[in-house]
Amino acid sequence: MEEIIIRQHFKAPRETVFNALCDHVRFGRITGIPMTVIKPSDTPHAMGTGSVRRVSPVPLPFTSFEETVTEYLPGHRMVYVISRGSPLKNHQGTMVFSDTPDGCALDYRIRFEPRVALPMAGRALKAAIEFPIRRGIEKFARDIAGSEV
Repeated sequence: MEEIIIRQHFKAPRETVFNALCDHVRFGRITGIPMTVIKPSDTPHAMGTGSVRRVSPVPLPFTSFEETVTEYLPGHRMVYVISRGSPLKNHQGTMVFSDTPDGCALDYRIRFEPRVALPMAGRALKAAIEFPIRRGIEKFARDIAGSEV
């Protein structure tokens, strides 16, 4: 089992950061990984439990996959799993947001196993997944700290 852990502080209100990072399309722009909503949630929160996004990490045919939100607590927590078409199995992403004295903190964990048991496959997939997400979240934290929220 591979695990990515990203902890990031934001000098912005928790609700603001949660709304940005848990909006599927905006999260895609932040990370540079194109994402589209293919099914909004049936709840009052369009990106909430049951919503499905298509993730297209590489602009090639047959490389996109779908993620489904399984838990959604507005302003606090979002959990999602890959639900279709991925080289990963037993995948779960969890974003937990908490208040800090000068903003908020994100604890983001992604756990998965490679579908194909090849030497170093897990490590290679981990690096490919982690780099754009970490880079995008760090840049978003810098940008939001310098803006009026």
